[in-house]
Amino acid sequence: MKVEEAYKNLEKIICYGFLYKKVVIDDFVLVIKSITDREYNKILSTSISNDDITLISLAYCTAFINKINLFNNRDNNILKLVEYYKRVPFCFIDKLINIVKDTNELYLDSIEYLEGFSYSERSRYLWSVLDPYKRSSFVGIEGIDEVGLNDVIENWIHINKKLDEEKEYNKSLDLTLLIVGAYNYKAARSLSKSYETHRKELEELRAEICKYGYSRKREIENDKKREEWTAPLLTREDLVKELYRQASGYKDKHDLFIEEWIRRQKEKADKVRKEVEEKQKSYRNKIEKENKELEISRPVTEDELKKINELRNRLKRVGKRVIT
Repeated sequence: MKVEEAYKNLEKIICYGFLYKKVVIDDFVLVIKSITDREYNKILSTSISNDDITLISLAYCTAFINKINLFNNRDNNILKLVEYYKRVPFCFIDKLINIVKDTNELYLDSIEYLEGFSYSERSRYLWSVLDPYKRSSFVGIEGIDEVGLNDVIENWIHINKKLDEEKEYNKSLDLTLLIVGAYNYKAARSLSKSYETHRKELEELRAEICKYGYSRKREIENDKKREEWTAPLLTREDLVKELYRQASGYKDKHDLFIEEWIRRQKEKADKVRKEVEEKQKSYRNKIEKENKELEISRPVTEDELKKINELRNRLKRVGKRVIT
């Protein structure tokens, strides 16, 4: 799927809550939509036969019949549609089921590009003008809000809120750097340069994700790891070898990588623990040394106090002579 097509589909999913397709069969004009997450879970939660599930799913995926809006009073319309589909020929039902299947597959293929779409200017514009919880007024279809939110819209809302928070953080940081720069110009300049470098790298990464719909670098790294860690099981002999390897305890690259990672984590933990123990030991020695010095100290005797007073008086007399 091309990025442009996926982005158009995602815009429909966010605005309407689903993808749809116009179907003309004989004298009937239907609008068939993809099933949403909540509708699917609602169908699974009902204890009904497989045949009824098929008809109920088809009823949930029917949005319009001959320009009649079926979103209003949706629960009653679903029941009426199920009874209606029970009376129509099977070939009619079979054709609609194939259309629903294709629409749902298109829906699933499109949502893989959600991250890239969320970084696009069109997505940010929609975020500024569209209320995800009240889409009826935006698209001009009454009752569409009864369909509810799906996982795509919820993730899109989450991403945009994070982008808004990041935007506010950038404003606050710029103001902070302006204030700090008046007192410590070098520190403010160093901090600003470091942050601008990080922000530029992030913007370049998001621009690439927006262009291709996903991070190509991330996909290449994941593919390399999968190739290094696991071998494809293409034949029965491959499966037998893999089972023998696991039973014999032989370790492949994946096992060795995990063991090496665990070993490094233990080394880091031991290093941190030793540093803490050394600091605690140094602190205890310091406290013990100060306590010993306090125990050795004693009050000044009367003879020593007399000598101190005599020395103080001599210094005063010498000071007066120097002044005169």
